[in-house]
Amino acid sequence: MFQVLILLVTPVLVGVLIGYAAGGRLANLLSLRLRALWLLWLAGAVQAAQYYLPWLRRLVQDNLGIPMLAVVFAIVLMWITLNLLRWPRLMRLAAALIVAGAIGNGLVIAAGRRPSAPARHRGRPQEPACRRRHPACLSWRRHPAGAAWQGPQRW
Repeated sequence: MFQVLILLVTPVLVGVLIGYAAGGRLANLLSLRLRALWLLWLAGAVQAAQYYLPWLRRLVQDNLGIPMLAVVFAIVLMWITLNLLRWPRLMRLAAALIVAGAIGNGLVIAAGRRPSAPARHRGRPQEPACRRRHPACLSWRRHPAGAAWQGPQRW
């Protein structure tokens, strides 16, 4: 839980500190007119559904073959596109960096790599993980159904 908190809070705090150092103020955010804010809520709902609704994840990812993370990225990129022309120059630059990071991350993941994996696992293709969480799947043994699996779900 602490790691998730760090992951969510640290970028916001660093962004606020950099903004203040550059002469900006949080009050200036109130002057921005953001269109289609519901798209960000939709992206958050899809992201949450990926983790908390396993039947939906199986339907979309396994049956349809569409990664749910790609759906989240597409929705956020659509929101950025709708608002980009109305934003000040520095916000457009920040949006361009966000888009470049999302595209770079997507390309690495599409190539079968995990950018967040520990160094000993970088460059190895991802192995399909058992989503049923059998005790055997959490060790280095074989899956009860006989499918070979290379290790625990979390590296």
